[in-house]
Amino acid sequence: MIEKNIDIKSILNLRSNDSIGEELANRQLEAITKSYLYLTKPGNNIIYIADEVGLGKTYIAAGIAMLFRHFSGNTKNHKDLIIVPKKNLQDKWKKELKNFVSNNYLCDDDLIKQQYNFDEAIKDRLMPVRCTDPISIFRMTSFSSIAATQNRKSELYDYLLSYIFSNDEFARSVLNEAWQLGYFNKGLESNLRKLVAYLMNALSPKINCLIIDEAHNYKYGIGGDTYDESIRNETTARFLGAVKDNSILNNFPELRSKIKLPLAEKIICLSATPKDRSLLEIKNQFNCFSNKHILSDSTTAGDIESRLKRFLLRGNLEYVLNTEVVSRNQCREEHRKGNVNKSEVAIPLTIDDSFDAVFWQLLQYKSIKHLDQKNNASFEIGMLASFETYMADLDRRSLKNIEVSNEPEEKDKDDKEYEQTAHRSIQESQDINIIRGIMASYYENFKKFPPHPKQTKLEDEIIEQLKRQEKSLIFVRRVASSYELEKRIKERFESEIVLGQYLKFTGKFTKYKTPELNTLISSFNNHYSEMIVA
Repeated sequence: MIEKNIDIKSILNLRSNDSIGEELANRQLEAITKSYLYLTKPGNNIIYIADEVGLGKTYIAAGIAMLFRHFSGNTKNHKDLIIVPKKNLQDKWKKELKNFVSNNYLCDDDLIKQQYNFDEAIKDRLMPVRCTDPISIFRMTSFSSIAATQNRKSELYDYLLSYIFSNDEFARSVLNEAWQLGYFNKGLESNLRKLVAYLMNALSPKINCLIIDEAHNYKYGIGGDTYDESIRNETTARFLGAVKDNSILNNFPELRSKIKLPLAEKIICLSATPKDRSLLEIKNQFNCFSNKHILSDSTTAGDIESRLKRFLLRGNLEYVLNTEVVSRNQCREEHRKGNVNKSEVAIPLTIDDSFDAVFWQLLQYKSIKHLDQKNNASFEIGMLASFETYMADLDRRSLKNIEVSNEPEEKDKDDKEYEQTAHRSIQESQDINIIRGIMASYYENFKKFPPHPKQTKLEDEIIEQLKRQEKSLIFVRRVASSYELEKRIKERFESEIVLGQYLKFTGKFTKYKTPELNTLISSFNNHYSEMIVA
């Protein structure tokens, strides 16, 4: 508990350098103070930091957790658990927490600073929290692969006992009993996952502070058969002691007595988008993290709305324009009302030229047919898909030695603009040559990239804006798409604007068109005439 008259500014400094605005730092410190004081009151166990992107939710959460550690009275045994969506965010949190304790924590507490060394903080798989780890950083994808069903029963048993539970004797007794009861049999995978999650809970120490980054990922609640997230959510809820399955625990009375309901004493949820369609999604999230919370008895969105101000902090990014304070949302509103030409009736995207339209359909048909014959693969490539993007994916796979995860279910999904529906070993070099051959052949014959219903329309608009010397801000789905678009726009800009306009030297500029300049222009033009699709 924070002592009366303690000045938190003597413990934390959120403005460690001049690059951090004083107003932002003060707001972060205010959010930390409010959240900490709220959580120290009896019965309050969850706070939701729902600030907009850019306001420092990570540092606010780090500050709250640091205050709990600082005032714990038992720093040596204090445990923090952080759950983030993906591996790259584990690395981000490790870096940010290191920076926080180095630059923002003002006290000379060597023990606390030693606890932030992070030697083994990042966990590559789900396992019990170790008593020797002051801070553990898990990723959500690990909760989806708690018991890999592709393994044989005996292999799975050995994996769990030796690799996950480090041959713990209590874990051995529970897994042996589960084996006898048929939990490792086909059809009981869900019960086995839940049992293993409970066992991890039982073997973990009490968590003093739990941070859930991007908590909205749990908006569907503790799970079911409707959503892909159900395995992750059902596992998380059992691991954190948020739900109790009597049908399972009745078979394991000794395990039941060791389960912590809930595992975490204080919980900090972070998300710039805490709800999508309904405020009930916030309750669903809390149901995955604790068995009792401020929304436990809420049944309607109205109930939740009436309680939001008690547990949810929302900060908006604001700008000062001519002494007037404008929020980001107001900027969006102003942007929608001005400087954008919007058609009342949507204009369909088409390829007007009949040859281009026929070619596009023929290109799809022939290439898919050829790929199917070559590799016995099944592809669904819609009108929004791109052959260049597919080729970039194949190039990347052929050049990069992808590290294979021990937990294949944990791999992050790649947002491809095409769908590969068959699982097989791809003869990558052949596929690359097929797609590259199509692109190169078209360019060789027509001196331009193949048409694309959506992308060609976008290119046309960008080129017109460039001719008017206007700027464009474009958002794409994938990194490969940005490279592809850059390549096509650059080619059109140089062929249509540079060669087609700037280097024409007509009118009053005719006198500058010397034989030497003609040679340079011809050489420049030949560069594109000889181009092949790389």
